[in-house]
Amino acid sequence: MFNPTSSAYSEIQPSTTVSYIKDDKISTEKAKKNLYQNRHMVLSTLSCGMGMGLFFASGQQISSAGAYGTIISYLIVGIMIVFMYLSCCELIVNFPGLNILDYSRVFICDSIGYAVSILYCLNQLIVFPLEIISAVLLTESYVSLNNYKGLVVTFYIALIFVFSFLNKKLYVEAEFVLNFAKVLMMIVFIFVAVMQIFGLVGINSPISNKSNNNLVIPGGFNTNPNGLLIKKIISVFITSIFSCSGVEYSAISLSTQEKSKVKKQIKNSSYQIIGRMLVFYVLPFFLIGMLVPYTNQNLMGAVDKDGLPINTYPKSPFALTFELHGIKLLPVIVDVVVILSLLSVSISSVNASAVLLKTMSKNGYLAAFLTKLLQDENKNKNLWANAIAFGFGSMAYLIYLPNYSIIFMYMVSIGGLSTIILWTVICISHIVFRSYLKKNKQNLSQLSYVSPSGIFGSYVAISINVVILCLTFWTSLWPVGSDGISISSFLQVYVGIPFFWFLVLIYKLSQNLYFGLAAENIQPRQANYIEQYFIVDD
Repeated sequence: MFNPTSSAYSEIQPSTTVSYIKDDKISTEKAKKNLYQNRHMVLSTLSCGMGMGLFFASGQQISSAGAYGTIISYLIVGIMIVFMYLSCCELIVNFPGLNILDYSRVFICDSIGYAVSILYCLNQLIVFPLEIISAVLLTESYVSLNNYKGLVVTFYIALIFVFSFLNKKLYVEAEFVLNFAKVLMMIVFIFVAVMQIFGLVGINSPISNKSNNNLVIPGGFNTNPNGLLIKKIISVFITSIFSCSGVEYSAISLSTQEKSKVKKQIKNSSYQIIGRMLVFYVLPFFLIGMLVPYTNQNLMGAVDKDGLPINTYPKSPFALTFELHGIKLLPVIVDVVVILSLLSVSISSVNASAVLLKTMSKNGYLAAFLTKLLQDENKNKNLWANAIAFGFGSMAYLIYLPNYSIIFMYMVSIGGLSTIILWTVICISHIVFRSYLKKNKQNLSQLSYVSPSGIFGSYVAISINVVILCLTFWTSLWPVGSDGISISSFLQVYVGIPFFWFLVLIYKLSQNLYFGLAAENIQPRQANYIEQYFIVDD
């Protein structure tokens, strides 16, 4: 197989992520094997990304496109995720010395690597305050906080602070418990919702009276005459992607598996991802669609007949499913588990952002003074990286602003767009890798793992992502219900894309790599990079 740690890549740039990952990831492989058992891996695969997007912002999807429109978006995104995951697994298994964010730099170019790293790290930093804001809003649906929101924000941040500095073993077990709570809640939700539909519990059964079936009246699609239905469906794709973000990181554990077990583990993980999309995303929204109308004013993003936002504190559609049908205790239990899941995702984002910040400092992507601080992290246990993460977490106090919901959607947009860019880059990297093998007449049997979908799967995933980005450009510039161009809507939904290309430009200018010289200077150098990097071990 390929042996990246002995390649010329590390000799050309000795301070790259390769050495960093080797020190912080590979050298602790034995310790991780002891900490992470199969039960941790299974629950991580099933529950990764299940946070604010799925449990809370999905209300905006239902009110915008209806249950059927939401389901369509998750089905299409799910197909793309499966192909991307298989391509990602091939790269991770064969190159354990590389971080996911390194692929864009090694296989494409440094400027893309810089932009992807900055944007994705920003995504992880933004997730923290997003989850806190969502937790406060859910709390406010039960307790009138008025001027005490700041205290609740502080309380939640303090909890995350404590969890972030737990002993490694305690942290892993705490994460396992929180993931288990999310999965158990989803299973209970599906079971009780099915019983509601057949009239076994609750009131207003859709089966006993078709007028109670919200997929019939008002319907599974938002057919209000305030915009094209296709636009409404397209507008929810970014939230669907944001809700599924993080699935690529469930593949990282595969690099520590024994060679003989890799194929079986990936096959099982692939089935788990497909099952998770169907059971935890598609099925719940079908059930919610029958029990909660898209016109419900408690859903996030609910608007009146004139298309104006309704000023209410939004509720989780999962809790509304029980609340609207006379079930008293379960809505509270659901919201408690949702809040715990939001805090769980916040903790994960703090730890992920710390790793990403250290990676970028090793790659020279951050300011010199920050790089120096982060490189001394072994002495202070991620103090500075966590300080930056909690600095971003303080953005949760923006909930005091009257238009905080607009800032909320900006954050969701950046998160969704950074994820779709990373997924696209992973698939492009896979295609470049396969092209290198073909060019050098190297057999796929030399690899530890080969994606069964091949480059076809990568091309399909890239095509889906490009189509989503193009259609989102259309619906952001000419939004639903608007007669003309809306710059504010475009910036709110699409701000991540121009920011990404702005980062690319900044890097090129800082390295004196002008666009006119890109084909001459960057591409041959990068091709040489790859040729020196991939060494086959006879």
